[in-house]
Amino acid sequence: MNRNITMTLLDKRIEEDLRDLYNNGRINGIISAAEKLQRVIKGGVSTKGLPGHFTGKRSAETVFVTLNPGQDVANADINTKNQIRLLKIDDHSTDINFISTYMNARIDLGNRIKGSAFDVKQARFLKEWKNSGIIFPLGFPSDSKTFREAKKIVLLEKLQLELVPYCSKNFDINNEVINDLLPFIEILFDEIFNSKRTYVIFASAKFESLFKLYQNKENAPYSIILNSALPEKELVISKKKRIMQSHCRVCKIIRKSDNKSIKSIIAHTYPYQRLNGDNMSIYGKFCYTIFNKTVI
Repeated sequence: MNRNITMTLLDKRIEEDLRDLYNNGRINGIISAAEKLQRVIKGGVSTKGLPGHFTGKRSAETVFVTLNPGQDVANADINTKNQIRLLKIDDHSTDINFISTYMNARIDLGNRIKGSAFDVKQARFLKEWKNSGIIFPLGFPSDSKTFREAKKIVLLEKLQLELVPYCSKNFDINNEVINDLLPFIEILFDEIFNSKRTYVIFASAKFESLFKLYQNKENAPYSIILNSALPEKELVISKKKRIMQSHCRVCKIIRKSDNKSIKSIIAHTYPYQRLNGDNMSIYGKFCYTIFNKTVI
């Protein structure tokens, strides 16, 4: 890490987590911040696995925020060295090199992995968002031959952030200790405000509940205004003509220190497994329309 560059809260979180994991070159340490979340997320989170703090371009116009990397805790814990080799991260010299090559790998992830169906889903959602900074291949998504390039581009040209960078199969929260998640919200906001953004998308209804809770935090450096209207749109999700309501809500995040604000949207329905293929394309266009026409 170049010490002449001002570190964001995300940079600090990455350094602390990776130094815990590095454990003097043994790559078997326990990430202390992940260990503290064991009681917050039911079933726990990976404390020894390689975390996924971000993916893509840190200064990107589009920021896409998900809850955390979805992977079985035990598998994540035992797969750490395989992930390090796959992503060409240097774990044989110093902790500084370990951290810097990790950073490079997260920025360049689209060139280092093949991507997955989840990346196609994300690309479909974002395809109609104009001036997003993401240039999708011609013919996407009509031509399935473009999927591989679309996966690569969507990983490289946007910034993806995770509320919690540690893997878990599910994200069921123990509400009795939910306040322990609030510092992770501030890491997100600090990173989002660090560059000019055109679109900020929070891809789960759970963000709304967390934001409402965050509003009650004493001396919180940010405030959040949620648009009162919750638009709905009916989408046909099967040949049986079953209907699923899709939702999104526009919100505004305000940094109290200088009153700077960023408009964003919570895509409530994004994680639904039934919302895929062409229906995800429709939902993405719907959220884009709501984002543009809502004044907040």
